[in-house]
Amino acid sequence: MRSGERRRLGSGGRCGVADWSHTSPAELMASHLERVASTRRAYTADLDQFARWLGLSTSEAAVERLVGAQRGEARRLLEDWKNHCRAKGLALATTRRRVNSLLGLLSLAHEFDIVPWALRMKLPASKAVRDTRGPKREGVDAMLEAAKGRGDAKGARDHAMLCL
Repeated sequence: MRSGERRRLGSGGRCGVADWSHTSPAELMASHLERVASTRRAYTADLDQFARWLGLSTSEAAVERLVGAQRGEARRLLEDWKNHCRAKGLALATTRRRVNSLLGLLSLAHEFDIVPWALRMKLPASKAVRDTRGPKREGVDAMLEAAKGRGDAKGARDHAMLCL
């Protein structure tokens, strides 16, 4: 499938069972990774990690297992995967990305009529680790005045760096 091209694949699966008659897990993965080019490497690694966690040898097998599951089973798999990531001590942002990459894949499977159901999950909000906003205007002005007040080479250097 070319970039920007969208097509409906499959017939929606009957009784919640995945219909792979018009596409394959590999094609679904390729379409998913094409959509998220900016995070392709991370999503590919996420799929590989998910496959290993499931005890499967390939990402394609993991996609087939997840998409081939009934809606409730897929939700349980994702909840267990999320809990596994958190238990490993992964950062909340990493856990969110790993789960969201799989949710995006399931969403695409639904768009392509591979599965008749959509799945949504609430994930805890990411928390800022530290304040990276930097000093306010008053703080910068105070540092500039302190640098000017030194009257030596270090003051001139500090002033120049603060002006950048």
